[in-house]
Amino acid sequence: MYIPYLEALFDSKLFWEITITLISILEVGVVFSQAVMVWRNKSGESLSTRWFLFFVALCTSTIIYGIVKRNPIFIINGALFLSVRCAVLFGLYKFKGFTREEWGIAACLLILLASIVFLPYPEEYYFAFCMASVTSLYLQPIEMITTKSRGVVDIKLLAIGVVGNIVWLLYANHMQDPVLISVLPLFLLGYTITTFCYVFLPSKKLLEART
Repeated sequence: MYIPYLEALFDSKLFWEITITLISILEVGVVFSQAVMVWRNKSGESLSTRWFLFFVALCTSTIIYGIVKRNPIFIINGALFLSVRCAVLFGLYKFKGFTREEWGIAACLLILLASIVFLPYPEEYYFAFCMASVTSLYLQPIEMITTKSRGVVDIKLLAIGVVGNIVWLLYANHMQDPVLISVLPLFLLGYTITTFCYVFLPSKKLLEART
């Protein structure tokens, strides 16, 4: 059934700005909940440090990309996520520490972020950061499988990752953004795989009860 008003709604820029803002606020709240879980338990067990390193870099590159594209949605989204993801990352540093390789990754990411400001082709750089973040996302289920535990991973973080990426994918198709259309299905797959790992792995308390 053809509903012109509904089609007009989905074609409205204001509709997508409100929708993305609301889902972003919800996602930020969930990431904050993950930060609280890390700091409250004083543990980063089964939570991938490299995943959050790359995602902090992605948030920063999203802000830069938004400035270049003059898109306030990218700027606001990147800024909101940067603050809460840094809270998680600082907790992981405090309670897990960084390996030499992770310090090296952090240094390389800082150099690459600085290069976006001064070099051309921001779309290509942003695409590279998205692809690197996608790769790092798949390290999270590997970490959980390695520790054989959910650890302090918050299921809400994974659930909102699935829902949020679906909404962003719809927005990307509306905007016809080739970068987001290319990488968001990979993000969605990564969050889905990690969610399945969470469901089938035991919690930390269950493991302690068995020992």
